[in-house]
Amino acid sequence: MKNKRKMKKIKWIKILSRAITPQIITILLSPATTFFEKLGTGFKNHLYAPENGKHNFYFDSKEFPEFINNIMKNAEKEGYIEKQIETCIKDSKVLIKSSKACSKNAKGKSNKELAKAYLEYLKKFEGFYAHMWIAHPLEEYLEKAVKLELEKELNKKKKGNLFNEYFKVITTKIKLIEAEKEQIGLFEIASKIEENGGKISKGINKLIEKHVKKYCWLPFYGLDLKLWDTQHFLNALKEIKNPKQELKKLKNELNGKTDSLNKVKEDFKNNKKLIKPIDLLQEYLFFRTERADMMRRAYYYARPFFIKVAKRMNWNYDDVVYTTPEELVDFLKNKRSPNLDEVKERQKQFLIISKNGDTRLISKKKEIESIIKKEIGEEALKITILEGDAAFPGTVEGRVKIIKSIKEIDRLEKGDILVTSMTTPDMTIDMSKVIAIITDEGGNYIACSDCFQRIKNPLHN
Repeated sequence: MKNKRKMKKIKWIKILSRAITPQIITILLSPATTFFEKLGTGFKNHLYAPENGKHNFYFDSKEFPEFINNIMKNAEKEGYIEKQIETCIKDSKVLIKSSKACSKNAKGKSNKELAKAYLEYLKKFEGFYAHMWIAHPLEEYLEKAVKLELEKELNKKKKGNLFNEYFKVITTKIKLIEAEKEQIGLFEIASKIEENGGKISKGINKLIEKHVKKYCWLPFYGLDLKLWDTQHFLNALKEIKNPKQELKKLKNELNGKTDSLNKVKEDFKNNKKLIKPIDLLQEYLFFRTERADMMRRAYYYARPFFIKVAKRMNWNYDDVVYTTPEELVDFLKNKRSPNLDEVKERQKQFLIISKNGDTRLISKKKEIESIIKKEIGEEALKITILEGDAAFPGTVEGRVKIIKSIKEIDRLEKGDILVTSMTTPDMTIDMSKVIAIITDEGGNYIACSDCFQRIKNPLHN
């Protein structure tokens, strides 16, 4: 009976798509171990299938909803959500510290010392990774709590018709994330260039270099992706028209959002059942993106470590980040180099599958196709209508462009409607051209030349 249960076919559900490398395989599998230790709940079956330069994340259709439900139940406990916010801040600082330590003085460290620092970095990353998954269910819980109490209050005051207006204000993030700070900083530099007659002086050049150093990591949500360089920001500056006017408009808009939220809180200041979840929701609206920024920073600060290891192996950096942690440690401890042909094959495609405690990394194309056919099936869902929640009401008409990866972003033209799995900071410049955005995943914030827009779950799987 036990063996039959193990052999039972898993019904997979696709949750999201991300760019990944085999370097984070142990982190991806931490929900089967670390999550249970930290959260008391997790999920054990995973499938990461390649598609269009990214990987689709599939999970057991029974396990994953159970994980979400357990988090939602825990959210009902007094102080649980506050503790998770506190833990997220603490774990993110520990992760960044270990990431920096992994690269610090890498030049003078022995291979065994590098291995020790690297393993510590992976351990801290696994501990932090829980926050990448629990933020959304906790945010959903808080939104439901706010919605329920807000409806009661407005009905009491006979203002039920104003629910959407109040709810929109409450669920609009106020605290600035790094992508928004970067955009403001760029507007400020553009203003100085305008004041200087369109010329970049030595002083302005120093500001640009400082800006590059401060924000180059923003698109680095995968070890094999490119950082933003000076040329990227110079191109972005060229795209900015009337920077002072845009900056003023931007700041007025942000101040207006803050004032609107404060007014709502003032209206309900005597209802702690409403004010408390509003404040916690605002924290999670910020941490939803901040936690992803911390992950990008961790990759960025660990990058010099991989560069150093690549030199010691006489490999390229791009090859090293396609090794597994096990292979890298084996090289550092035992001087055994991974199979370069196998690593090169992974750069074309690879699949990770973990079922019932058995994990496999496959890079052979035919075997990958066989597993996808067996586990997921070949039938594609024919979609003629996209349905979901709108962040901003209204109607637009335009040419739809389906962008499957950042490599296709230059296909966008003015007036297009962008359809993509998720929006990321490296899309910022090109997205100023579009009139509407539809994403598979919500919760991403995009700064464009006109305003800051919240993209909130237009599509649900």
